Amino acid sequence: MKLVDNVPSFAFYDILTNGSLISDDVVHALKNQSKLRRVQVSLEGSTPEINDAIRGEGSYAETLNAIRTMKKHGLTVSVMTTISRMNYKDIPHLIELLNNESVDTFAMERLIPEGRGEQFSDQLLSPQELRELYEHVYEKRSRKNGTRILMPLPISQPSSSSILYFRMECSTTDVISV
Repeated sequence: MKLVDNVPSFAFYDILTNGSLISDDVVHALKNQSKLRRVQVSLEGSTPEINDAIRGEGSYAETLNAIRTMKKHGLTVSVMTTISRMNYKDIPHLIELLNNESVDTFAMERLIPEGRGEQFSDQLLSPQELRELYEHVYEKRSRKNGTRILMPLPISQPSSSSILYFRMECSTTDVISV
């Protein structure tokens, strides 16, 4: 990490991890990295049943422990979720959990059936289901200074039934009209 931290052309960097090796000692080392912007972990649901069915047995507990350890020491933490049929109904509960854990940023992306994702093409949501989920999340309220949400914003094209997406950023305290 010292090598990356000393590259003059890097203004900052993020670390993406499954969180399984995060400990107090590791977090102490991370805190000494001046260009580290945030650490991102993946969490697919608000319960072990949902998350572990996607990420593997025990991963929920490991990830939640990593989040708590990093937040205890003041690191900026981001959580990434891939939206699928296995977890989309749980997203509002996941946002509530992340708010309660003081997670700084929550990013969600739809499942893309490429690479390893090809085997999960049956887990894709329809454009209408995605739109309903996004609209629900936009309306979701939480405590003041809640977790920031990064997500695609669905926009209906007047001339077709397809949906365009672009990345947007909002706080869970924002209300966005779609």
